[in-house]
Amino acid sequence: MSKQVAERAADGSGAVGDQPAAGRAPDRSRWPTGRSLRSAAWWHADCLAAVVTWIVGVPVALLIVHVFNRDPFTVGGSIMPIAVGAPIGAVLLVVALFRRSGVIVGVGLGAYASWFALTMAAALHGTPFGYGEMTGDQGRLVAMATKDATSWLPNDAVVPHLATEYPPLFPWLVGRASDVVNLPAWRLFHDAQIVLWTGSLLLGYLLWRRFVSPAVAFVLVALAPVVITDASKGYEFVTLVVILPWILATFAGLTRERGGMHWLSAGIIGGLIVLTYSAYLVFAGLGIVVLVALGLREAATRRVRLLHLLGVVVTAFVVASWYVVPFVVTTLTKGGNRISDLFLAPEIVLSPLGMPFLQASVLSILEILGLFGVVWYRRTTWWALPLLLIAASAFAYHGLFLLNTVHNDHTGYLEYTERLTGITLVAAGVLTVVETWPMVGRRVQVTPGRRAELALVAVAVLVSWTAVQGWEALMPAPRGISNVAAGCSPACPPAGAENLATRAQIEPLPDGQVPKYAPPSLVHVYPFPAQQVQQVITSVAGPNANPVVLSFDQRLFSFYADDGYVSPFRQSANTFERWDDRYAALQRLAGITDPAAFARASATTPFGPIDAFVLHANHSDGRWHFVTSVGFSPSSFDRSDFRIVRLPKSVVVAVRRPVAGS
Repeated sequence: MSKQVAERAADGSGAVGDQPAAGRAPDRSRWPTGRSLRSAAWWHADCLAAVVTWIVGVPVALLIVHVFNRDPFTVGGSIMPIAVGAPIGAVLLVVALFRRSGVIVGVGLGAYASWFALTMAAALHGTPFGYGEMTGDQGRLVAMATKDATSWLPNDAVVPHLATEYPPLFPWLVGRASDVVNLPAWRLFHDAQIVLWTGSLLLGYLLWRRFVSPAVAFVLVALAPVVITDASKGYEFVTLVVILPWILATFAGLTRERGGMHWLSAGIIGGLIVLTYSAYLVFAGLGIVVLVALGLREAATRRVRLLHLLGVVVTAFVVASWYVVPFVVTTLTKGGNRISDLFLAPEIVLSPLGMPFLQASVLSILEILGLFGVVWYRRTTWWALPLLLIAASAFAYHGLFLLNTVHNDHTGYLEYTERLTGITLVAAGVLTVVETWPMVGRRVQVTPGRRAELALVAVAVLVSWTAVQGWEALMPAPRGISNVAAGCSPACPPAGAENLATRAQIEPLPDGQVPKYAPPSLVHVYPFPAQQVQQVITSVAGPNANPVVLSFDQRLFSFYADDGYVSPFRQSANTFERWDDRYAALQRLAGITDPAAFARASATTPFGPIDAFVLHANHSDGRWHFVTSVGFSPSSFDRSDFRIVRLPKSVVVAVRRPVAGS
C-alpha cells in the first residue's frame, strides 16, 4: 500500500489510491478502510461541523431575507443571494487554502446548503406558497397534505378513504405539522421545501463520507442541484442525493470496516426511500439485482450476504408497510385505471435517448469522464462496477419504456431516468478524477501540496458554477421585470423565462388576491374563488358535514380538506380513483335532464353520492362544465333539491339541500 493510501486509510477518508499493476488482481486494501464506531460518519468532526453550520445557517438565511425585504422581481432582490454568498464563499476559500482541514470543508458544505436556503427564501419572499402552483403535481401534494392534517393515515389527494398511489411521506409530514402548528398545510410548503432541499445536501454528505474524503463528498453533493432543478419536488431531490451512497453501502458487499451499512440502518433508509419517492429505486432495480447476484458468487460470504439482504428487505418492508400494504391490497382486490404515466412529457422528445451527456454543458464533461471511468476501473476499484450497473439499469429501463411508449403511450415515467443516470455519471466522473489525479500530478511533476491547491481552486470554480446555475433556476423570472415596469430604460431588460418560483409568486390566494410582489404583466393564472366556494358549501351542508364535492378546479382540495368525487385532471389522478370509470358515470349523469331523476341519480352514482357541484359556466353552450366534455344542463338542478350560487369568474356552486329531519 502506498504512503498516500495508508494515510487515507488511517484517517478513515477512504479515498481511492493508486492503480494496481497490469495483470494483477485488484488490491482490496484500496477499498474504503479505517472504519470503526469512533470514526463513523456522525462522529467525524467535519460532519458535525456541517450539521451545526446548517442548523445555524438556515435561520440566519431566513433572517437576512426578512431584513433586506426586497421584491424578488427587482434586480436588487434577485442578486441579493449572490451578493451575500460571494464574500462568504471567498473567505472560506482563503481559509481552506491556508489551512486545509476537513472541518473547514464541513463548514463549507453547511454554508453551501444554507446559501441555497437563502436563495429559496429570497425567491419565495412575499408569497405564502412554495415552488409551483396549486394545480398539477404541486397542487396534488398540497391536497394530500391538507387531507393528512385531519388523519394519521396517508390519504388520496381528492377521494376519501382511498389508498394513496403517490409516495406519502413528505406531504404526510407537512400535514402532521399543519395539525400541530394550526396553520393550513398550503402555507407550510414554503418552509418545508427549503428545509427538505437544503437538508438533502447534508444527508448526502453524511452518507458519502462513509467512503470518501470530506472534499470529495462535498463535490459529490454540491453538483446535485444542477442535475435536478425542480425545487417543488424536494422529495425527489433528497432521494436522488442519497440513493447512490445508500446502494453502495448496502449492496456493494463492503464490510462495516470499509463503509458497508448495517442491515437495520440500510433497511430503515430503504423503507424511507420507498415512502418518499421510489421511482429511482425502480430504475436502479436491475442493477441492484445484478450487483447482489455477483456478490453471492463468493461462496465464503454467501450466507452472510443473504442474511444481510434479508434483513434489509424485511426492515424496509416494515418501515414502508403503512403505505405499501394498502397499495398492494387495493391493487389486488379493486384494481384501477393506471393513466398517470400517459402524460407525454416534453423531455421524451427533447432527449429521447435519456443520455444527459449528449447535451453540451460543463456537467456533460464530468458525465463523459464518468462513463469512461466506470468502464475502465470496473475491475480495480470498489465504486466503478456498482455505478456502471446502476447507470446501465437506468439506460435499460429507459429503452424498454421507449418501446412501450411507441406501443401504448404508457411511458413508465421514463423521462425521470435521465436524472438517475446523470447523478450516477457525475458521481463516477468525480471519482474518476480523484482516481487519476495523483497519477497526473506525478506525470507533470507537481508537488502534492501544489496539487491540493489546484484541486481546491478547481472545486471552488465548479461549485461556484453550480451555485449560479441553481440561482438562475430558483429565482423567479424574468429577473428584473419589476424595474422595467417602474420605468427602467430598454437598456436593462429582464432576464430568464417564467419558472416555478414565478408561479408561486403569481398564484392567487383562496380569496382570489395575488401575492404582493406579483408583477401585473405576469398575472395570468385563472383566479378561483376557493374561499367563497367553501363558504357556500359550509353554509348549506353545515360546518361538521363531509359532503362529497365534484369540482372543476383542483385548488379547492389544495386549500380545504373537502372530500372529492374525482380529480379534475385525468393524468394526475390516483390509479385507484378509477378515473375513466367515474368519468363515464359523470357522462351518463350529465345526460339526465329531468330534475327529479337527476337529484336521485347524483345521490346514488356507482361511486357514491355527489353532494356539491362546483362547475364552470360556459357561455358558448349554456352548460355548467366539470371538464370540457362533461357539461350539465342548468335545468337539471332543481332549486328545491339544490341551493345554487353564482360566483365571479363564471363559477357556479350547487349544493344539495339536507333532507328535513336528517
